[in-house]
Amino acid sequence: MIMEDNPHLRISVNEIMKCICPCIAPDLIKECACPTCTDFECALSALRKCLASRRLEQRLEESCGQECAAWAQAIKDPTSFRDFVTCERSELPGFECASKRGFSCHPYSCCIEASQPGVEVCGKCGIDRVLPKCACFNSESMAKEWTWLKRQTTLEGKNHDQVQNRLRNYTGTLGELLKWVQENYKDYLHHTWRARFLRRQFHIECDTYDGKRDAVLLADFASAMKLGCGFKGTCESDSTCNVVLVLYKIRGKEFCDYVRFWSPAATS
Repeated sequence: MIMEDNPHLRISVNEIMKCICPCIAPDLIKECACPTCTDFECALSALRKCLASRRLEQRLEESCGQECAAWAQAIKDPTSFRDFVTCERSELPGFECASKRGFSCHPYSCCIEASQPGVEVCGKCGIDRVLPKCACFNSESMAKEWTWLKRQTTLEGKNHDQVQNRLRNYTGTLGELLKWVQENYKDYLHHTWRARFLRRQFHIECDTYDGKRDAVLLADFASAMKLGCGFKGTCESDSTCNVVLVLYKIRGKEFCDYVRFWSPAATS
C-alpha cells in the first residue's frame, strides 16, 4: 500500500518488513501459549533430551538400531511428532482460499481418543502402533530420575490460601514422563487439529466477506499493551491498550486499518 500511494519511492520489501511490529506477525501454532500446547511440548522436549542423554551414556545406537532412530525422529519437534504418530496428511475439499493453497491435514480420526458420532478412532496409527520398543526405555532407564517442567498445584497468596496450577520443575522418573506423554498426546493432537481448522476458516472469511455490508475484525483481548507512567498512586495500575485490526473494502479496493482503545483496568 505504501508503494502504491508513493510510486516515486524506491524502498525494498525487506526494509518495509523490518518496520512491521512483531506483535502483528502471522500467528503460528508453535507460538501458542495455551496449557495444552505448553505442557505437552515441555514434556516432549524433556523426553527428547532424556533420549539423547541415554543414547550418549549407554551408547545404545548399535543395540537398538532402527528403533532408537525412529523415536529420535518422532520427538525431534512437535511437527515431526504429529506427522509420525498419525496417518499421512490429505487435502480437505472445500477449504481452498485465494491467499493460500489447498488445505491439507491429518485425518480427524487419528486425533481423537474415543469414537464420535460418524467418526471412528483410527486403528492404524498412534504411539503404541507406530513407534517400536526401544532399548533406551529398558527397566533401568525407566527408573532413572529426570527433571522437567510440569504443571503442578501451587499455594499462593499472603496466607497461602490461593490454589493455582503453575508450570514448575518436577523431578520424577523417565517412566513417569513417558507415561504422561502416552496418556496426553491425543488431547494435544485434537487441540492442534482444531486450531489449524479454525485458522483456515478465518482465512476463508477474509477472502470471501461481502465488502459492501461486512468488515472483518481481528482482536485478541487477552493481549494488551501495558502503558507505563512515571507516577502511580496507591493501588493504581498502569493503563492498557488493545489493538483491533479491521479489514474492509471501499469501491472494491481492500484496506486494513487498526483501532486502538485504552482501559484503566489492569492486565490479568
